[in-house]
Amino acid sequence: MEQLISPMYKDRQARPLTQEEVEGEGIAYDPMKNYIGFLKSDIRKMAEENLPAFLNTPDGQYQK
Repeated sequence: MEQLISPMYKDRQARPLTQEEVEGEGIAYDPMKNYIGFLKSDIRKMAEENLPAFLNTPDGQYQK
């Protein structure tokens, strides 16, 4: 399953995070720091974008 799914995430990039995003992860925000990362919401968004194409493959149909 990992071999089927991991290509969907291979091009992910860390991005600047807002104060709200940092605090939403339970981290105290320090305005003197630059926060970059990849959140669970980013992973969920990528999954939602890639799921229809994956389900149209034979492996996707089998997993469904």
